[in-house]
Amino acid sequence: MFCFLVQVSDKHFSRPVLLSIVGNVVVTTCFAFLGPLPFLPIEPSVPLIEGCVAMAGLGNALIIVRLSKAPFFYAMEKI
Repeated sequence: MFCFLVQVSDKHFSRPVLLSIVGNVVVTTCFAFLGPLPFLPIEPSVPLIEGCVAMAGLGNALIIVRLSKAPFFYAMEKI
């Protein structure tokens, strides 16, 4: 999954900061449903928790792609 996200970000995202923003929004949304927030009229269930954990993993992967690409390109510029 990580390699796929790196390839997609290389081809389609000219600004890798967008990946970090999207990842943080996904993780925040997942925790809002996982909690759930007091004003959301949903009951926690096993499928909801499993879906939120999977989406949080995807959001974290997007953040990690951003954080690993920036130092790599910085190091390549210095060589």
